[in-house]
Amino acid sequence: MKRNVRVVISLMILITLVIAGCSSKDEVREPWRWSYWPGNNTKEVKLYGYLLGDAPKGMPDVLAALNEKLKKDINATVELNYISWGDLASKYPLILASGQDVDFIFTADWNFYVPESNKGSFMELNPELIQKYMPRYYAKQDSAAYEAAKVNGKQYMIPTTTPDRKVAVMVLHKDIMTAAGVNQPSKLSDLEPYFAEIKKNHPNMTPLNLDSQYDLPAPFGALVSEKFAYGGAPMDTGDPSATGNYSDQEDPSGKILSITDEPVKSAFTYAAETMKRWYDAGYINKNPYANKIRSKDNFCEVLSPSGHATTSSWLNNGVAIAANSKNVERTLQALDLIMEDESYAYTVYYGIEGPYKFVQWDKGQQLIVERNEEYYGGVPPIKRIVLLFLSDDAAYAALQAGELMSKLLTFAPLLCLCNYQVEQAVMAYQWVMQ
Repeated sequence: MKRNVRVVISLMILITLVIAGCSSKDEVREPWRWSYWPGNNTKEVKLYGYLLGDAPKGMPDVLAALNEKLKKDINATVELNYISWGDLASKYPLILASGQDVDFIFTADWNFYVPESNKGSFMELNPELIQKYMPRYYAKQDSAAYEAAKVNGKQYMIPTTTPDRKVAVMVLHKDIMTAAGVNQPSKLSDLEPYFAEIKKNHPNMTPLNLDSQYDLPAPFGALVSEKFAYGGAPMDTGDPSATGNYSDQEDPSGKILSITDEPVKSAFTYAAETMKRWYDAGYINKNPYANKIRSKDNFCEVLSPSGHATTSSWLNNGVAIAANSKNVERTLQALDLIMEDESYAYTVYYGIEGPYKFVQWDKGQQLIVERNEEYYGGVPPIKRIVLLFLSDDAAYAALQAGELMSKLLTFAPLLCLCNYQVEQAVMAYQWVMQ
């Protein structure tokens, strides 16, 4: 069976909001057309959205395919912009306060939802408005999510329909673990001998190389979690770097705690003292506030030490409509399609069908692909490509025998060629132009 070669793209907000929205393949769906929603969609509009992180590779192609669908269904297109993690604290509030075009923006209880709601940056929503312009989302969302999203009695977020469980991980060097005598660490503090070994014998490495936004509070939170089931941030702000009200997430009573209440006070003291000791010992980079490179890009992540993975709230991933949006109804319609329509979900979650389709793979011998005649970007000029995995001598002999087209050399910069070494083998190509 042929499979489509896909350009797999992760759109942060779209992925987190879309997973449970896919309809059953056997479900009979009414077509999405302009007349489906109330109002008038005859005027084409551009919607401006803001997501977090960096634009993934292949984004222009996926966005083009998404906009082709949106143009057909609701006469709208989307322009996506990204706020990098390192600039999040400064740029996120600034974008909302600047008056520039913003229709929707990612938000969460850990990402300025409460303070920006209180400042009037987001448009007030209600179940009636969501039901009118996001009927499929409304049908799938638990009404309790709308209550959870209220700030001072008003809702400003479209929460995820799929509260998730996330467990952070850490990548460790096995050889350094062995030298440090660290066998099976179960919590972050168990890694102190590992950090010491790096500091002593690996001067070009930093045990905890933290960035200014995403990583900075993570080790502290991991240490706090060793003492009680810490949620990772205050309940009333969602900002891991802030202070506020807390709860032990394994306490069935749900008692609200301040920073001076136990076990919060002793856990925070323990975490602060440990972080200070590690900083003084050189286990943490000297100025994380000036570092905008996330630890994951330096071969490091933060370990979740508690052994527990609590379910996130509905507010852990969501989207808000900017208060100054000029296209509120169309924005809601677009989000309803992206989050709940199966074909849109496949586009934003799995990516688009590529220019070539998989045909055959014989391990160590060849890979064959054929062009996708329905590729939205236009039919590729090469009909069939055969990638042969040959030794140097075999590739040269095949070329001399005419089994490989001599014209191959003309396309060297574009297609890669004979003599491209991959683990002592050479990748050679054949193709058919029609």
